Amino acid sequence: MRFQDEFLYDRLHNLAQSSIYPYHMPGHKRNMQGYPLEQLYQIDITEIDDFDNLHEPEDILLFMQERIKSLYHTEETFCLINGSSCGILSAISACTTRKGSIMLARNSHKSAYHAIFQEELTAVYLYPQYHEEYGLYGAVNPQTVEEAFAQNPECRTVFLTSPTYEGIVSDIRSIAEIVHKRDGILIVDEAHGAHLSFTGQEQMSAVSQGADIVIQSIHKTLPAPTQTALLHLCSTRVDRKEIRRYLRIYQSSSPSYPLLAGIDQCFRILAEEAEERQTFFRENMERIRSKVANCNHIRLLSGTELGKLVLSVQNTVWTGKLLYQELLEKYGLQMEMAAERYVVAIMTLMDTQEGFERLTQAILEIDRKLAYEAAAKQEGSIRLAEKEPQAKEQRRQEVQRRPKAVMTIYEAAHAQRELIVLEACCGRTAAAFINLYPPGIPVIAPGEQFTDAIIHTILRSSQKGLNVQGMDQEHRVYAVLA
Repeated sequence: MRFQDEFLYDRLHNLAQSSIYPYHMPGHKRNMQGYPLEQLYQIDITEIDDFDNLHEPEDILLFMQERIKSLYHTEETFCLINGSSCGILSAISACTTRKGSIMLARNSHKSAYHAIFQEELTAVYLYPQYHEEYGLYGAVNPQTVEEAFAQNPECRTVFLTSPTYEGIVSDIRSIAEIVHKRDGILIVDEAHGAHLSFTGQEQMSAVSQGADIVIQSIHKTLPAPTQTALLHLCSTRVDRKEIRRYLRIYQSSSPSYPLLAGIDQCFRILAEEAEERQTFFRENMERIRSKVANCNHIRLLSGTELGKLVLSVQNTVWTGKLLYQELLEKYGLQMEMAAERYVVAIMTLMDTQEGFERLTQAILEIDRKLAYEAAAKQEGSIRLAEKEPQAKEQRRQEVQRRPKAVMTIYEAAHAQRELIVLEACCGRTAAAFINLYPPGIPVIAPGEQFTDAIIHTILRSSQKGLNVQGMDQEHRVYAVLA
């Protein structure tokens, strides 16, 4: 066993510089000089001597996890190299009984639904608050959880997403108290909140607010490679042996050492530079928010954590997709996602002064352009304004018409099915997921019935240029055979 303060990348680098010849996997043999990515190949190894085993860490990988655990102040922390998805699959599988039930927010990521499918669970949905102006789901109200327990007293596992894709945080402290009063376990998908502990927003993180398990995609908001994540155990209510068992199932048996080194490097940076970067980040976020708040047409969603900018073009002649394209094609700014009426920009501790300034200037210029277009197209704008109340009412009705489940996700996914045109699906049962991606939240899940409102939502999203998954180019979807 070596020094506890040694970092994985340093040990990998020393191996690459040594005379040890590899008669082991991987097949590239670290002999890729002159080829692209040669430095990456130099540290790409398997579980050889002195490099530990992610599934049973005793040396350098254990020290790495212990360092991260101390930063987040958890009971135990596991590094994930199959993304948050494997953490969500493992957490739900470990905390439910097969063919049992789970209470989850309807705006959960598709990996949570995959866990429900795998374990043949019955889903009890918690519907978050709906922000009508922006057309998005927000926080789950603690009262909603209380009412769901009253109607489903047998349920013991609750799964929530906080922050949401758009950065809205639920009252995890109050929800955790409700769940624990029922002797339950609270799992929180905090994929978009790994940074909260390093931006002065610890009080928003589920890690410190009473959740039992918290899963974070560190690559989303921290300086870590894509596909890296963490699973935190924050209480003693969870069976750790079960968590480890399912992590062995859902994680690769050949974990990537470059990804693991990326995790270690991420928290090395944070341990050494977090305070300085936090000051820079907060100052620039407050500056850009204050300037955008003075816009006449582009609206900034308030009540979100600092890492997200949700820019709405509601009540203008533009769509979210058009704003997204304008920022990319004219200003060279790639947004995270476009929705029907807004775009999302993710800001992190690694953003630059130039990045903040370019986005600020772009938003202000586009806002002035919207003012010019509104004046030039006054008649069209008046017609738009006249139609808007009708459109709002239609969307409100769509949100309130919640899909009715007539069979479980597992039953529907294994039923005989057929591929039919979406417009002919009213009253039929979905046999596959239809998601808007990102963020991967199902509009309809297997086992739920199509309604006119759901069909209209899917078609409108497609017509607006949004990424609809689960429907082909001819608008055909899978339905349970009638």
